[in-house]
Amino acid sequence: MVSWYALNVGRVVGDKITRRFNDPNKKKDRGSSVVYNELMQAWVLYELVQVLHIYGLTPAVRSDLGKCSNSLSKIASYLKDKTKLDKESKEKIDVMIGKLFGETEHSAMFKQMQFGTMSHFKQMTTYAIPFLMITWLRQLEEFFFLKNEQDFFEQGMYSALATKPKGSTTNNNIFMSKNGTKNRQVKVETLDFLKPKMRMNANVCVTLREWAAYIFECEFEPHTLDENSRKILKSPQIKKKKYEMSDDDLDWARLYKDEDKDRKTAATPMEITKMTDKELYLIVCEALETGGQNTKTKREKEHNTEAKRSIVEIVVRKWDWDIDNFKDAMKMLAQPDFTNKQDGDESDSKNNTVPSSGESESSSSDSSEDEDSTLDDNEDKVEEKDTDDDDEDNSSNNSNNDDVVVAVVINADNESK
Repeated sequence: MVSWYALNVGRVVGDKITRRFNDPNKKKDRGSSVVYNELMQAWVLYELVQVLHIYGLTPAVRSDLGKCSNSLSKIASYLKDKTKLDKESKEKIDVMIGKLFGETEHSAMFKQMQFGTMSHFKQMTTYAIPFLMITWLRQLEEFFFLKNEQDFFEQGMYSALATKPKGSTTNNNIFMSKNGTKNRQVKVETLDFLKPKMRMNANVCVTLREWAAYIFECEFEPHTLDENSRKILKSPQIKKKKYEMSDDDLDWARLYKDEDKDRKTAATPMEITKMTDKELYLIVCEALETGGQNTKTKREKEHNTEAKRSIVEIVVRKWDWDIDNFKDAMKMLAQPDFTNKQDGDESDSKNNTVPSSGESESSSSDSSEDEDSTLDDNEDKVEEKDTDDDDEDNSSNNSNNDDVVVAVVINADNESK
């Protein structure tokens, strides 16, 4: 039973608490996310073993716990002896226990197990360790869910990767970043990177050993304690911390429902006008990619394929990139530091004075001739890729309309097939 509580806490710590909810790459993480979660579960189990080594299997709750935390003291008293409480007190404590289960984030597995029910928790006779685990999880979520600017570790928080670094292996691809420098990702080289950031003055206990020292009474100090455990037991600041359970609903899906909606909403017209050409083209490409995944009929797939080929041709003409497929086009558009000559030419043209009418007409005629020649060159490239029969159809079609765009040529080819 205790192992299920530890597994539940480990999963939430690894998957939610030590990550930023607004990480833009979390849905397509190319890092070693599974390995990181296993490390977090192992860390929680290690903390639990240390607690059992210090306090035993049935530790006693501090007699003066009520001075630091009235809510924890009442829950502990309820679990110890329910008969000594009146009806009104039981109802209030039932509400607090309900928050521990119904309004606290748990793993999906824990919610489906009998051990993860509120009724089973209230009937426990050996309640100390489960009580320790679930209240520790609650106060961690209250601190890190509601204060997103906080870092769990000394080196920050787990940082998802958009692309897998070259030369990295599946198990050696964990990166972290601090809140102040989210764009600067540091690779985890040793376990020292996963050292929690101790906060003696804040009303939060980051490690399970701290939380145990806050709740339990240590009857005797084992001789085989490590240095960190000795510091925690001798620290007077831990037991002086003030904590009361909040009324916030910390269920992950409900807590960040509004934020997820804000990120998924379309950009307003004012935001679109401020976007660069590359950003606008990237939005179109992402829409085409999503639309291709939702196509059902053969005709819809053909239209989507034609649209992707067309957008590739358009960006090649605009930036003169050496690409020939849709994925490479998206990669090039997604590069924020990529500069292009045309953007500079366009900015220079904006700073120039308006030409005279004669110059305007000559420049427009020259540009139209350049466009016609460009179209002809690209049409020749398309024709060389098609079969002999398609060449005849394309040449006859092009002779009727020299200014046809590539998307129309592709449609004509498919119809002739």
